[in-house]
Amino acid sequence: MQDLLTAIAKQAGLDRVLFTPAVKQLYFEMAVASGAVTQFKHADSTRNGLSYAADKADDKKRALLFCAYQELFTAYDQFIQMSKDMRPVVILVLRDELGKYSLPNVSPLFLRDTGWVQFWTHTFQEAYDHLCLGYLLHEEKKIRLPVMVMQSCLDGGGARTFQVHEKLNLGSPLKGLESERAGKTKMTFEEAFARMERKKEPPSLPGSYRQLIAALPDLYKQCGYQAKEDSLPVAGKVDKANRAIISLIPAPTDIEQNGYDGPGGKCAFVRPLCYRPLAIRDVIEQVADLDALAVVEPDVTPGVLQPPFLGEIAAMIPPGSKVRLRSFTIPTERTVLTENDVITIADFIADGT
Repeated sequence: MQDLLTAIAKQAGLDRVLFTPAVKQLYFEMAVASGAVTQFKHADSTRNGLSYAADKADDKKRALLFCAYQELFTAYDQFIQMSKDMRPVVILVLRDELGKYSLPNVSPLFLRDTGWVQFWTHTFQEAYDHLCLGYLLHEEKKIRLPVMVMQSCLDGGGARTFQVHEKLNLGSPLKGLESERAGKTKMTFEEAFARMERKKEPPSLPGSYRQLIAALPDLYKQCGYQAKEDSLPVAGKVDKANRAIISLIPAPTDIEQNGYDGPGGKCAFVRPLCYRPLAIRDVIEQVADLDALAVVEPDVTPGVLQPPFLGEIAAMIPPGSKVRLRSFTIPTERTVLTENDVITIADFIADGT
């Protein structure tokens, strides 16, 4: 994680990488290991960290907030306000078990309807790629939407290496400010009035999301992914299978890449990388022709009547599909499925129960 944060701080010209109390110990370890990199700082609360990042965004500078999802529960109102104000902020959120900061009864899906762009990642490569996507969104596409990268665990699923995309233009905020100031020239009254007449209306949240959906396929391609206009990349694939698992929770690499072959035939495994917006039309079209489909997500927050992700997938299944749909929820402290978890789910839906 230290190498990942150091690389993105350098490449995106970050003013600060802020660590909240839940990841304070990691901050100390990384600060020492990195020789006290000046960008690494500790935030005394999540609210203060979010405020700092928002203020920097207003100054056309950047700060990355690194926190645990449980901490965002105490700043939910701030989270909503930042999307309403369209602050171009990027945060890295950890789903790992964090001792006293854990909230076992609160699902990370409580953040789903906050207006933030949400990527769910597992490996360090995925986390790095989607942090890049966030800064590309702000720098290249000028879409002012806050971005959250939800990382499953600290160890990156065991794969600790990642490839840096050197050619990506994540921008340098300070250079941008200098060039903007240098480019200012004196204008006559007529020129100034004409510029005011041409001034565009400020962007809206719905309008920015329409721009986002159109822009994401190209940004994904810049980061080395294959993307279609109406379907964003996923981990895994539906290939020569008679049943499938669509999961927000990652599984072992071999299963994500090849699926699971069991007594009931092959079970494919698919994990969306972009949760907000959720654009997986080609996957839904493929699973609609299968015998059975399992939808896996973290436990719901008490009081929620139906698992949220299940409801979203069920709404996408086309009318007339014969696929049997089943729901499975996993305790929130479990951030990765085991091979036995996948086998149990796959065999259960193969029985037709």
